[in-house]
Amino acid sequence: MSAPATAQSRPATATGQGPPPVEVTGEAIVPRPYFGRKGRAFKVKSNFFPMQNVPGKTIYHWEVKISTPQNHEVRDRASCRQCIMAWAEQKDSPLYKQQFVYDGQHILYTPVALKKEGYDAAVEFPDDGTTGRDKRDLRVDLKFVAGIDMNKLIKAINNETMVVPMECVQVLNVVLGHHPSLSHFTVGRAFYPLNDPASERILANSQVMLNIGYRASVRPAKGRMLLNIDVANTLTYKPGPLMEIVLKAAGIPPNNKTATLSANQRQQVAKHIIGLKTFSKLQGNKRSHRIQHLSKDSVSVTSFATEDGKKHTVASWFKQAHNYTIQYPNMPCFNSNKDSSKATWIPLEVCEVDEKQLYRKTLDLNQSREMITITCQPPNVRAAKINESFSRIQSPAQMLEAWSLKIDPKMMDIDARCLDIPSVKYADSSKAPVVQPVDGAWNLRDKKMLTGMTLSAWTVVAFADQRTFPGDAVKNFVSQMVSTCKLSGLNITDGQPPLFWEPNATKDSASIGAAIRKAIEARGGKVQMVMCLLANANNAVVYNTVKLVTDTMIGVPSQCVQEKHVRTANAQYCANVCMKLNLKLGGANSMINGNLTWFSERPTMVIGADVTHPSQADRSMPSVAAVVGSIDKSCAFYRSSIRVQDSGEESLWQLGPQVEELLRAFIKRNGKGPERLLFYRDGVSEGEFDLTSKTEVNSVLASCEKIRAGWRPKITYVACQKRHNARFFPEDGENGGGGGSRPGTAGGRGGGGDRGGRGGGRGGPPPRGGGRGGGRGGISYPYGNIPPGTVVDSTVTHPSLFDFFMCSHAGLKGTSRPTHYHVLRDDNRIGADELQALTYELCYTYGKATRSVSVVTPVYYAHVVAKRARCWFAAVRAGEVGGLSERLEKERSPRVPKLHPALDGSMWFM
Repeated sequence: MSAPATAQSRPATATGQGPPPVEVTGEAIVPRPYFGRKGRAFKVKSNFFPMQNVPGKTIYHWEVKISTPQNHEVRDRASCRQCIMAWAEQKDSPLYKQQFVYDGQHILYTPVALKKEGYDAAVEFPDDGTTGRDKRDLRVDLKFVAGIDMNKLIKAINNETMVVPMECVQVLNVVLGHHPSLSHFTVGRAFYPLNDPASERILANSQVMLNIGYRASVRPAKGRMLLNIDVANTLTYKPGPLMEIVLKAAGIPPNNKTATLSANQRQQVAKHIIGLKTFSKLQGNKRSHRIQHLSKDSVSVTSFATEDGKKHTVASWFKQAHNYTIQYPNMPCFNSNKDSSKATWIPLEVCEVDEKQLYRKTLDLNQSREMITITCQPPNVRAAKINESFSRIQSPAQMLEAWSLKIDPKMMDIDARCLDIPSVKYADSSKAPVVQPVDGAWNLRDKKMLTGMTLSAWTVVAFADQRTFPGDAVKNFVSQMVSTCKLSGLNITDGQPPLFWEPNATKDSASIGAAIRKAIEARGGKVQMVMCLLANANNAVVYNTVKLVTDTMIGVPSQCVQEKHVRTANAQYCANVCMKLNLKLGGANSMINGNLTWFSERPTMVIGADVTHPSQADRSMPSVAAVVGSIDKSCAFYRSSIRVQDSGEESLWQLGPQVEELLRAFIKRNGKGPERLLFYRDGVSEGEFDLTSKTEVNSVLASCEKIRAGWRPKITYVACQKRHNARFFPEDGENGGGGGSRPGTAGGRGGGGDRGGRGGGRGGPPPRGGGRGGGRGGISYPYGNIPPGTVVDSTVTHPSLFDFFMCSHAGLKGTSRPTHYHVLRDDNRIGADELQALTYELCYTYGKATRSVSVVTPVYYAHVVAKRARCWFAAVRAGEVGGLSERLEKERSPRVPKLHPALDGSMWFM
């Protein structure tokens, strides 16, 4: 954790909404109360490698600036590294025969002091061929910044101070990243091998390359520093002819040399190639070009004037100057000059895409599936790759010795605990009201919803014709839904709702809303639910629009069903839909059997908050802040609140009003407000912990004060992180034990008692097989992963602060990723065992699933709410309901759409 930051208010921004003024109060750093003790102890492997010593001396920090002779700063990491390494070879360089490390940008460290505090030099080194010259001349400025006392870090890991000096951690990261960066393509702290076919895959039917590498970073722990290594993946453009990308983006067959671009095609091409670095090879000269923008006209029409005043088309100039005949005369060209008034026009076809340029666009569905298939690795495979990567990125012993570093090459075995699995309660009218999950999962057989609702008025709209949705198939699906829901405790009194086929509604997207309204009016204008059947083709567009219309304009819950599910009418799928319907109608599906840990003592609300951001390719869209809060002691009922804010802004700027909405809902249901708040916050990076927690806690307190003067409930604020690189694996020999390895094959039972021998768990169900395997002490390892309920709160956690890793779910595919929980404020003085048990129990309360989830349920709900809001924006942005109503036109401001008031009291987002 970084040193405490000073909280400051920010000015209002483009959205007109700045965060509230902050008056920092309370404890920002929460020491660990004790290490947790509950649960069955066992051992796991981790992807951490212990550093056996840390340099207890001063390290010298230097600022680097590299520029061209024209004083333009060079930012390309590869060029900067090449320049610094060339300078270090010069005998008059202060780095000559000296140990140093460099981050490729502005930071350089030396283990000893240099003679002067500043140096500058001209450096000449061989060029890589992109400038058309044999050599490159750059200028280096090196200035001393400060000495960094590494003893501060030693004090922090030895618990002499609770604040870890991040400048010391940064030194170690740069030291350990210096050597691999000289032979790898780097993205942040990830390293990708160069010229290694085994580490590169071209995704099918695309111009996108998947790069497989490793990510390495240094982490503080109690009594030592740790090197964390994990597998990393990133996407880059496939190097090769630029025209291939252009034709692919435009949807034009390869080698169609007479092709032209429509306005829409030109826009799509521009989205894919603007900013790309390319190079041309004409008459043996290799020149680098960055694509700034596309021409409006073709290469045969776009013209420019030379210094003698003569006018040339780009095509004629390349024939005259380079003896090159244009092959695609109807295609545009691009300008490589940032100054559009001094355009340098280059034909698309003469350029090649440079290698290792990040691809930031959204993959299509097939590409996403292929990427997941390639990167989703079983635990044993991932662990083997991590071990292999240690040797690939390990720095030479001589270099580590100069920095007083030594790293154990063996992955750490660490202590873990497996918490008891809670039982789940359904309605008393069920044949078996209480179910005990196995490996974090259970089924709905013979179960009735805890609070089943009645659906007496609903309608079904199929957005396709009867060839896509045959009448008999739709009626069969509806019949299966009705019978399944009745068995599950959702009473549907209208077993034959009116059916509507709207094949033309999707052609004119504005009529999607009209089609839904027509179906509702046919039922007298009042329905409890609209079920929308979506064809397989282009259903994302229809889905977004349906949700915008029903959530924000009509105020009726909707349930979308894909074509494939209508045709199969599978009972299990219908049971899953039934859970969603019951929640949307105001019911509750299940609860933890008995009382939730810590909740029954006093009125308590658990809050989940998340901010989702638009993709890097679409920063014009706002970020969405979603907050949910429980309103009952079983945490089965939640209310939600949505706000938007500037794109990329992580702080919850309008948290006060959002929490006020939730608190008033709690008071309305319970007659009084909560005395305690347990706030789970997703999406905050460690560098923002202190400022964000203080800002948001004070926003919550301000909302309480607004409701009733002097009301100050006790707040426990917990940050949840899924984007981290810690992974845990079963120990050797525990990877599935004697579990079944063939479909339908059952393994033997796991060993009993605290020190039971090795044994097999149950084999996986067909067709997967080999699902569960047993290990020592009765611990099972579902799908080769660590078991649900695994908690790690020592050895690899913070040296002194209150944090823990929890794997609350069974990883069905790939390697399970635990959630990292950090307690940033704790007015309630909740113990480690209590908080870990409660967090785990909450993972079994996700209303529309029959398995535990990977992050605490209120945070999961907040993410679902934010994702739904993004659907609204996608529909509005695409004009998918343009002209539907005057309200929609007014709601093109980023502050809206807003949830319809009729849905405000339900779990509409399920």
